[in-house]
Amino acid sequence: MDATPASAASASFPGLSYRTLQWILLLILVLHGVEELVAITVFRPELEDAVREYPSILRPVPTVDQLLGFLFILLVVAGTPIVLPLRGRAARVRDHFVAAVAVGFFINALFQHLPPTLQTRGYTAGLFSAVLLAMPYSAYFVVRSLRERRVSWGGLALSLLIAGAFLVFGLRLIARAVGLQ
Repeated sequence: MDATPASAASASFPGLSYRTLQWILLLILVLHGVEELVAITVFRPELEDAVREYPSILRPVPTVDQLLGFLFILLVVAGTPIVLPLRGRAARVRDHFVAAVAVGFFINALFQHLPPTLQTRGYTAGLFSAVLLAMPYSAYFVVRSLRERRVSWGGLALSLLIAGAFLVFGLRLIARAVGLQ
C-alpha cells in the first residue's frame, strides 16, 4: 500500500491532526516561556554576571515583570491565529502564519540560545526547552506542513521572511513596549 505524503508525515505522531500539532506548538511556546521565567527568577545573579562578562552576546537581564509582559504579548500574537476556528482561505493564511511562528521559534532557539550558551559555557534562560523541544518540534512541524501541502515552498520562503522581520523588528517593538529597551 502506497503511503500518501499526509499519511507518511503523520507517522511520527499517529492520530494527531494538523490542528492538534499547531496547539502543541503553542504549548511548547508556553513551556519555553515558563522555563525562561523560572531561570530569570532563580538564576538572576548568575545571569547578570554572565551579562557583565559577555555584554556583546547577552542583553541586560529583564525583570520578571518585563519578561511576563513580553511573553504575554508574544503569546497573544502567536497564539491568536492558532486558537481561532478558521475555515477556507483564512485557515490557509493561519497555516502559513503558524509555519512562520515555527520557523521563528527555530531561529530564536538557534541564534538566541545556543551562542550565549557556547560563549559562556553555561546555562542560559530557556536553553533546555529551546534545544530539546523548540528546535526539533519546529523542524518537524515545518516538514509536516510541507508534506501535507499546508504550506508551499514559496509560502515557506515567505514565512522565513515574516519570521525574520518579526525577530528583528517585532520583538524589538514588544521589548520597547514592556521597557526592555
